[in-house]
Amino acid sequence: MGLWLIVFLDVDWLGYQTLAEQLWEEGDTIPPECGDQDYIEQWQIGYARKVAEWYWHLKSELSPQHPLLKLLVEQQFHNHFHVALQPDSMYELSPEMQRKLQSECLEYMKLIDKPSESGSQCWVHPDYLREWLRFVAQILHQLHDCQQKLTPLLDRVMHGEDENHDSILSRYYALQKFDLPFQCLVESSYRFLSPQFHITKRRKMYRYDKNKVRYYEDEKLEGHTYMATDALHALTIWEFEMVCAHEIQLRRCAHCNRYFVPYSVVNCYCDRPVEGKNGKMCKDIGAMSKHQQKVNRDEAKKAVSQGVQPDTDGSKTANGTVPGYSAAIQRGAAAWAGAAGTGGVGTDHL
Repeated sequence: MGLWLIVFLDVDWLGYQTLAEQLWEEGDTIPPECGDQDYIEQWQIGYARKVAEWYWHLKSELSPQHPLLKLLVEQQFHNHFHVALQPDSMYELSPEMQRKLQSECLEYMKLIDKPSESGSQCWVHPDYLREWLRFVAQILHQLHDCQQKLTPLLDRVMHGEDENHDSILSRYYALQKFDLPFQCLVESSYRFLSPQFHITKRRKMYRYDKNKVRYYEDEKLEGHTYMATDALHALTIWEFEMVCAHEIQLRRCAHCNRYFVPYSVVNCYCDRPVEGKNGKMCKDIGAMSKHQQKVNRDEAKKAVSQGVQPDTDGSKTANGTVPGYSAAIQRGAAAWAGAAGTGGVGTDHL
């Protein structure tokens, strides 16, 4: 529990929403007074191809990250795509035009499901594609809005003002009891949730067989309650509450500042790969950073200790200064020594 919450917060919902809205606007840019039919047809083919490429990119990025994202893209978005390509106005057309439009829709659906160069000339009317993009942009906007509201709430519960004494559950209780925006968020989200009870067998959905006479104990049937919904943002709010109720600790990575599930109370770095670091993860970078800080601290202390030795007999004046050094130099050396003690300066700085 909590893994979906982490994945949800990592996704750039606003970026995907912006791309969908840009494509939606682009679908209305063809000059209405243009009378060149060949130009219009080529523009429509190009626009349909661009929408298909956008969907392939969306599916290839989101589907591998989590099963819920796979369902969002390959079921919810895809199913509404079928609806958008078969509007009610289709049945006002002649039978011949209906067959032609349905044929075009089926060919374009193949292009959406499986990209291929042979289908590059498939297209449907931009109005149908823009209707689909409008729906997708609305869903992405809901998810981005939920992400913006949920992130500070998670920060308050996981990293309270008195983190050493307050528990996750007590901070969540204060949030639930006194935070009116959170109460409204929960109330508006739970309208989309429907609890359902299912029986599972070896973690798979159990199907009742009426022809089977006897049932044995070794089948190990288990009962579970699931939340069914078409609104992914509502399911995310529900998981947030479950994480808080079970006091599951989530922590921000000390390197990338994204949430992860720590395996111990001292674990500060996640195992996400760091871009441009040849496959190294945040925990690898963090370990090297700690080691380098210790090296810098030790070397800087040694360098400062060696660098301020006077060429005198070691005597000092009444105010504690060393003869042969100006007061400014000695104050500067003391400041550098203090910085070296905290590991904030290395030998290169010296």
